[in-house]
Amino acid sequence: MTQALLGVWFAKRRKIPNDLYVQDLWPENVEIVTGIHSKAVLGPISRMVNYIYKRCDAIFATSPSFVTDIQKRCPGQEQKVHYLPQYAEDFYKPVPSCHPERSASGVEGSSTATFQVKDPSTPFHSAQDDRTRRFTSLG
Repeated sequence: MTQALLGVWFAKRRKIPNDLYVQDLWPENVEIVTGIHSKAVLGPISRMVNYIYKRCDAIFATSPSFVTDIQKRCPGQEQKVHYLPQYAEDFYKPVPSCHPERSASGVEGSSTATFQVKDPSTPFHSAQDDRTRRFTSLG
């Protein structure tokens, strides 16, 4: 959110629109990740988030539940909050796992996806190395 704060100031100075793409809710994410529950710490973060949201022209959230939470912070400006799901470019495609024994099944609330990059224009490809790269994401 601190980067978004700079965006708010820059947009105001340049008199240009300011759109924000939200992937984490603050201060909720800070509280969960750090375990900090102090109002003395979370209060200023919450005020900063309200300041940022109020000054954005449009806010795009990665989850419908994020839209609802952000709209609660923007009374009277709910129409500027929109759902925009995360996506992957076309050169990523799901492939079967080459290590089924390492599956993340059994981990509550998680899923495993393996992607294969075959586009030589990507920074992961070199002329000396034509192996396929696999990225496994757990989340």
